[in-house]
Order: sequence, then structure tokens, then C-alpha cells
Amino acid sequence: MTIAIGTYFADRCDRLPYEPAFSYRQVRAHGFILCADTKIVASDGVTTYGTKLNCTQSMSGEYFAIANASEDGNAADSLAHEILTTLVKSVPGNTPMMPAAAQQLVGPSVKKVMTEWHKSYTQSLPPSIQFILGCAGDLHHSLYFCEPPSTVLAKSWLQLPITIGTGGRAIDPLLDTVFTGDSDIKQTLIRLAYLMYRAKKDQARDCGGNTDVLVIKSMGSHPFRVTHKEMARAEAIAPEIDRIILQCLDGLLSQYGRDNQEKFKTMISEWYSAQESAIAKLEFPSLQGLELSFSHQPPEAKKQRSPD
Repeated sequence: MTIAIGTYFADRCDRLPYEPAFSYRQVRAHGFILCADTKIVASDGVTTYGTKLNCTQSMSGEYFAIANASEDGNAADSLAHEILTTLVKSVPGNTPMMPAAAQQLVGPSVKKVMTEWHKSYTQSLPPSIQFILGCAGDLHHSLYFCEPPSTVLAKSWLQLPITIGTGGRAIDPLLDTVFTGDSDIKQTLIRLAYLMYRAKKDQARDCGGNTDVLVIKSMGSHPFRVTHKEMARAEAIAPEIDRIILQCLDGLLSQYGRDNQEKFKTMISEWYSAQESAIAKLEFPSLQGLELSFSHQPPEAKKQRSPD
């Protein structure tokens, strides 16, 4: 199988660390990101590499993007292409769709294509395939989990990211920790890079290769593709993040003597500062033109506020 993830990103995120996820602050989803590895492992063990992301645009400006996870890469690509073609043809006229109209279009159209595909396997079982489908226009954007023959489930921006493929086994338990609330585009990409690293590490037989990333913002922006090198640099920091977490766990559970604990805290602080600096320096030049803030500074007046 593989690993693919779909999630939303926000256009502002000034929630402080001690505030509840998706707090009262004025935050709204501003688009979505699809990412997937490039390793394809067939049921007979043969390994190939290729993209699992596809995107197309309708005459009215709506973008439809899809990521697949399957043991049969050719079947998944074929069905994904058929789904996208059907959606583009189904968009009425040249007028941008409203959110309700988009949902009414996606569900029935995708179910019909997947059901017919599933029924075509009369002499054998169809291969297992899962999709993350994204739809965005001037007035809407949405993500869906899809699985033949007829599962099409819309996901709101208040929910955790969608994961598909065997790599999900490694990262599903981490989603509550990694995605504690809304995040802007850079924060979301860094979180996704960490999850992709963990999926490739913990499910190395099925997941690997480069990471393809597609960023689609609402309000008429064209899709952006993050380069493999940019994602590789972000994923390269992930092992050090795991190292800090494990060292903290060791220090807290071992309860060394007071002198050793003080030295240990100093060492952890230095490691943390080094990695925080490395993450702050991460850049995604391929997203130039995406009009969103790449950094966030909490309001000065509230930096010292107590969680209590």
C-alpha cells in the first residue's frame, strides 16, 4: 500500500499553547494540503515509484485533487482519473459553485463512478483502493475520504487529518498530538513532514521514496506543489524531534540524582533550542505567491498569561 494524508490549513492561528484546540479565536480554514509518498508496492511484492496525486480544473474554476493508496497502482490511477473527469464534466456552467452545491455534486458523482468500477470485477475481487479527494473554488473548499464501492465521507476542518494506506497504522495514534489545533501553511507542512517521516520509518516495507505535496487555497489561487527537496529538508529534522522526546522520557522516568537532573535539563534545553532554530529557518520557496503569513508571533500582551 502506501501513505497519503489530507488536511486543512488556516489563514491565521494565534491560539496560544495552553488554549483548547480550535478555540474561540477567529480562525477559519483557508485551503487544504494533500501529500503522499512515491513508493508503490504491489501485492506480489514488486516495488515501483511514481506520483499518487492528480489534479484538474473545471471551466468554472473549481479545482479537484485526489490522492490514492492501493496495492494496484495502475487501477488506482485509472479510477482516480475517471473520478476527476466525471467531476469536471458535472460542474454546471461557468459559474463558481456554492459550498452546498459542491457537496451535492461530489457525493453522488463519485459514488456512481466507484460503484460502476467495483461492479466491473465480475470474475475476481477488485483491488483495495482508498482516496482523499479535495475540492476548492472561489467560495468553498472541502476534503473527502472515499473508498469503493460507495463510501464518500466529507471531513470538516475541525476534524483530524485524513490518512489512507498502511502508513496510517503508524501515524494515526500521533494525530491528536501532532495536530493540536489550527495551523497556518508552514506549521501544517512541518507537521505533515514529521508524520511522513514516521510513516516511512515505521512502515518501511510499504512506504518510502519522496513526498509529493499539493497545496490548494480557496479564492481562486492555482495549486502549488512543494518540491521534493523542500520536504526532504523538513523531514530530516524529524529524527532529532524524536530524539528529544525520548531523552525527556528517559530523564523523567529514570529520576537521576539532582546534579545529574540539572545537567540533563541544560542538555535538553540546548537540543531543543537547536532544533527550534532549525525549524524556524525552514523555507518553502515553491510556495512564493501564496498570500499567507509564514510565521506567527502571539500577541505580546498575552505571552505571559498563565494557563490558569
